Amino acid sequence: MKSRNLAESSELLRMALPLMAKHVIPVTPKNYAVWYEYVSGDNVELQEKVQNIIKENSKIQENEVLDVYNEFLDDSVELSKAEKAQKELLKITSGVSEVLKNAFTDIEKYEKSLEKYNNQISEDIEVKQLKSLVNELTESTHTMNEHNKELLKEIEGHQKESEKLKVEMESVKREARTDSLTSIANRKAFFDYINCMEESGKLAEGQHCIFLLDIDKFKEVNDTYGHIFGDQVIKSVAVVLSKNTKGKDFPARLGGDEFAVFLPDTSLEGAVAVAESIRSALSKAKIVKSKTNEVVKNIHISVGVANYIQGEEIESSLSRADELLYKAKQNGRNKVEF
Repeated sequence: MKSRNLAESSELLRMALPLMAKHVIPVTPKNYAVWYEYVSGDNVELQEKVQNIIKENSKIQENEVLDVYNEFLDDSVELSKAEKAQKELLKITSGVSEVLKNAFTDIEKYEKSLEKYNNQISEDIEVKQLKSLVNELTESTHTMNEHNKELLKEIEGHQKESEKLKVEMESVKREARTDSLTSIANRKAFFDYINCMEESGKLAEGQHCIFLLDIDKFKEVNDTYGHIFGDQVIKSVAVVLSKNTKGKDFPARLGGDEFAVFLPDTSLEGAVAVAESIRSALSKAKIVKSKTNEVVKNIHISVGVANYIQGEEIESSLSRADELLYKAKQNGRNKVEF
């Protein structure tokens, strides 16, 4: 990785972050190292590899990014590219340290000058010499003051740069956890939430439930009205999910027309009631086609609700919810099974 100054590193960071957000790639050292190298243009083969993957699949997955890292950047002898990328980011803080170091050096020089003047003034001197010393002291004070002003400007510049990068990093993390079509949580955010519950010990406390749902005959909706309208239907489901879940409830789009909701501290009876309110609200909804103003009714969902059993893997709860969702389909759709 080519050594760059602070401004160049910051600019490459600003170029890399939006691309990572676009492809929903988490901001980790290895992932960042790949995208940093990609936007820098230093590694042509890496750049072509990434472009070919995107061209073929329209998106690049995190596992593919890691494959690119292993192929082009992994180096067991030298410092890894990921660590070098982190070093580039640390230039912002090291830049501030350098400014402060120089400032302390200037202060030490100024202090020595004052000591010299003090020693000279302690001796018997003529008025002419005293005037000369005062002039020198005034000049030194002015120089020190100018240095302090420059120091303040540099520190403020570094601070603004750091704040800007912090905001961008937070934005990327947020976008990486948000479904781009519906603006609710995505699959990664859903499982991260459950993992946090488990790590904090909250999953082992109280009653929890989970339910899966998808849109009945969604393929027919797409075939009849088109994919743009299909996206509109998916957005409508997300809106209804958000309106009918509260507090710590965590709705998410897992992909396609499939959604999930995790309900902490909720009994099976309570979870069924929430699922039923969502199903009922959607069955009564009227979705208007934006181009023709045609009103489309009868958008139904099927839901499978399962309670979380203490000590089991969350995948087991999801599996039972999925089986119940399939049962709802088998029993005529537009139903909640539990």
